[in-house]
Amino acid sequence: MELQCSHAAQMEGPAASSAGCAALREKTPTMNQHADVFAHLTCASYQGEEGRVSDLEHVLERARNAGVSHIISACEELQHALNLLKMSRAADEVYCTISLDPGVLRGKGTRAPYLREVRRLAEKYRGVVVGVMLSASKNYKSPSFVRRLQRALGVAVDQQLPLYFKWNRKKVSKLILNFKELLQLLPTTIIYSFEGSKQDAQTLLNNGFYIGISCRSVMVAHTLEALASLPLNQVLVHSGEPELNYLNDHPLASTTFPAAPRNTWRPGLMLEGRGEPACVAQAVEVVAATRGEDAGEVATQLWMNACQVFFPHEDICAGVY
Repeated sequence: MELQCSHAAQMEGPAASSAGCAALREKTPTMNQHADVFAHLTCASYQGEEGRVSDLEHVLERARNAGVSHIISACEELQHALNLLKMSRAADEVYCTISLDPGVLRGKGTRAPYLREVRRLAEKYRGVVVGVMLSASKNYKSPSFVRRLQRALGVAVDQQLPLYFKWNRKKVSKLILNFKELLQLLPTTIIYSFEGSKQDAQTLLNNGFYIGISCRSVMVAHTLEALASLPLNQVLVHSGEPELNYLNDHPLASTTFPAAPRNTWRPGLMLEGRGEPACVAQAVEVVAATRGEDAGEVATQLWMNACQVFFPHEDICAGVY
């Protein structure tokens, strides 16, 4: 998979500079810093489908111009991780979180080799692989299943990597019940794509978890109500699945991106109905508007949270604010 996804200074050939990005710069006089902590850069939509060419280079350029300087992409398979690691060599804003699920929950003979490979990649690409993820949906009452998850979580503990777990009230409760001691050994647990209530959010905060607010999350009324009054020091923002994170039409988002429907779309424009990492800037605006706070101040807090969890040793995160 050939990708040209670097910063302009790192790219070979002409620098990417679309009309859409120029328009965005005009509409964003003060640039806030953002981190998209859970994107899907390897999804088919960015690689080219339905007769469209790949526009991943433009997706990354739009993100940079929106102030999204760090993008952590989910890798649900090892091949996704290898593609992402290759991309990160050309685009230094790209980072990776690898799923612990496939080798754990499928094929008896594949579990241990899969986890060994995740461990190897985490060690070899320390600082680029910045997390692991778990979205298991099996029966926690099964002793063998619990043992598998214990072995999987052992990789996260051993590598001291933040753990992502997808929001589901029942599954999160079972995770806490069955693995509380292991979770306490992890540096951080992030519940991503949160769509719960204020009470749900408070439970997560009380357990020391970070709450991952996706572009989809800010479309859920009771989740916005929770964000209106809860402290933001354990909140992170992310784009999530492209089909669920398009925010150009959100009434509380002040930034919009030039977009076109599928039948008139061309590279350089956002595709209507398909979101991308740049939309994190819009999600931050929605959170700020809901709280009645300055968007720049909210962006600062959320950026500092991401630095604390994922990038504490980076110069860009040291004393920026």
